[in-house]
Amino acid sequence: MPSRVCVFVDGENFRHNIVELFEAFERKDYLPKGANWEELFDWFVEQVQDDGERVRTYWYVVRHLDFFPYRFPRIAREPDLLKRVLCRDDSLRDELKALEGADLTERMQEIVQELTQRRNTMEQRFRWWTSVQNIIAAEHSAIEFRRAGAITYNLFHETIGQEKAVDVKLATDLLTLSDIYMSP
Repeated sequence: MPSRVCVFVDGENFRHNIVELFEAFERKDYLPKGANWEELFDWFVEQVQDDGERVRTYWYVVRHLDFFPYRFPRIAREPDLLKRVLCRDDSLRDELKALEGADLTERMQEIVQELTQRRNTMEQRFRWWTSVQNIIAAEHSAIEFRRAGAITYNLFHETIGQEKAVDVKLATDLLTLSDIYMSP
């Protein structure tokens, strides 16, 4: 009788490794198009356990985005607070401190528009990532995306930070779900 196996995947680490391992992979894509995920995860099981039968794959991904600066764009309505927040960015600090009055107000409004556009673009990308995940889950009934935590996106530098809480959810589920899949 084959051993029942579940695969638990830290999605962000997995995705970054795919990008690093396969030079042909288009970095603009969230995941490789046309990948046979069932076959890949079955292959993982075969490499570890000869008589293993994959029952399910739990693929852990972030639930939402956090943006830095925090509370943006709400802070845009408070000029003094907005200036303090914008001056946290080294590249803007000197520029903004050199401006006064209408020039300062106008430049801060331009920056708010730029940061708002970046936020909207990233939110759209994140919705697309989620739709790709949903398509994969719909096409492969033994793959389930489990969402937890967040990942920070720096609006100033347009960089993605480290995800938080995904690995905690994965570890918790390993313990919780072990009763379901472990044979007595």
